[in-house]
Amino acid sequence: MKTKRIISVFLAVVMCLGMVFAADAETQIPDGYTPVYTAEDLDNIRNNLSGKYILMNDIDLSVYENWEPIGKEDDPFNGEIDGNGFLIKNLKISKTTSTGQNYIGLFGVASDSSFKNIIVENGSIILSEDESVDPSNVTITAGMIVAKTVGYDFTKVVRCSATGKIEVTGGSVVLVGGLVGVGVIDNCILSSSNYADININ
Repeated sequence: MKTKRIISVFLAVVMCLGMVFAADAETQIPDGYTPVYTAEDLDNIRNNLSGKYILMNDIDLSVYENWEPIGKEDDPFNGEIDGNGFLIKNLKISKTTSTGQNYIGLFGVASDSSFKNIIVENGSIILSEDESVDPSNVTITAGMIVAKTVGYDFTKVVRCSATGKIEVTGGSVVLVGGLVGVGVIDNCILSSSNYADININ
């Protein structure tokens, strides 16, 4: 009986240690990466556009009624972001178009960057025409993950997917994609997929 009891205690200790090590492995952050735990953490990426980021939780963006895309043409995102298998849920962007270039998405403009394991779920991008603006001077570029990619080393989009809807009204030039609006993409793995509904008027 004593032997059985000792073995039972030993197995219980081993199982507990295994759970601790497994939990530690799940929360391990790769060297050089900044962890993203909250919607606010994701929003703060715009404060360091050349950083390396990794999601550590599902991110619910419903707290942002009108998300401002990260990265602009004169100040693009040129870092790395790893979704780590977590979801970015309820992205909402609703804007009227303005004269010139409009870059709309979770990220606006990215250069020589990397998007990996990004899963956007239930995204909504609705761009309506501003009747006071001459539509012949309006260019709209939209993508659920990033609107435009630029640069010499290309942007990598690996194992990414997006669901939701993109609706665009107006503009003389309209460039829209479920994942990426326009740009040169290197290493776009076939497992990247898009289920976003796109409606252009």
